[in-house]
Amino acid sequence: MLANFYAFRGFGATIRIRAPEWVTLDRLVPYLARELTEAPVVEGPAEVSLVPTRQGYRIEIGERWFGPYHDEDGGLRGIASGLHYMLARQSPMTFIHAGAVEIDGRAFVFPGSSGYGKSVLVTRLVEAGCGYLSDEWAVISPEGTVFPLSKPIRLRVPGGNSYVRPSGVSTPGGFPCAAFVFTKFVQDARWDPRPISPGQAVLRSIPEVVRCSDASQQTLEALTRATSGAVCIRSRRGEDEPTPATLRELAGTPNRSRVECSTPSSLTPNVLDGRAKEAVR
Repeated sequence: MLANFYAFRGFGATIRIRAPEWVTLDRLVPYLARELTEAPVVEGPAEVSLVPTRQGYRIEIGERWFGPYHDEDGGLRGIASGLHYMLARQSPMTFIHAGAVEIDGRAFVFPGSSGYGKSVLVTRLVEAGCGYLSDEWAVISPEGTVFPLSKPIRLRVPGGNSYVRPSGVSTPGGFPCAAFVFTKFVQDARWDPRPISPGQAVLRSIPEVVRCSDASQQTLEALTRATSGAVCIRSRRGEDEPTPATLRELAGTPNRSRVECSTPSSLTPNVLDGRAKEAVR
């Protein structure tokens, strides 16, 4: 079967993709994070492959596979998820499974597994005026600043998926972290934030970080720096909290105009494997 080969670069890593002939750049790029750029394809095996099956398609990453994906939308989404996951595996940055937004030039990070309601929370905060960083991966530099991975937000709706693509924000050097907020949506729950120590925040974050076992010292240093100047809290939440005003109050951030941020570009700097099945879905 004929196949197309592509490569994308971001955050210090380059990932090669093999896909059926119908997967063109015009169809694939809208599923990818804006921070990625197309790169020359070099010889060697693809890190991420979309393979046809009787059930539709599946993603192969090394000897592991994920799926099935029953239609072309699912296949494209699978390629994007596999690509973002492999970036997390190979980048010198620390990728944490989290939603993240920007308020007044500072990052608010919401670590959590699939099913915590990160995408809905981030979408609501962005609609209320926050800057969009990510609904799935917060990218933390060795210095502890937060960079965006502004992929399209996929919301599950009756009968299929709905995609939202907010404008992303970025700044040279990344955003300083204002808060680590550990929160899960629970129907009719009351927002009741309780402080936790930076050390507890690091321990709670580690299961959500890719390549922890491969780069534990690097991960600990990055998370320690990110949380050292941040407010760290935990709380269940219902439909309406937290709001931008709530987050400002918790983090002591004054309500002022947003810092001017450039559009994510190739200037954005280009490690912990706990939840591949959740990351590639």
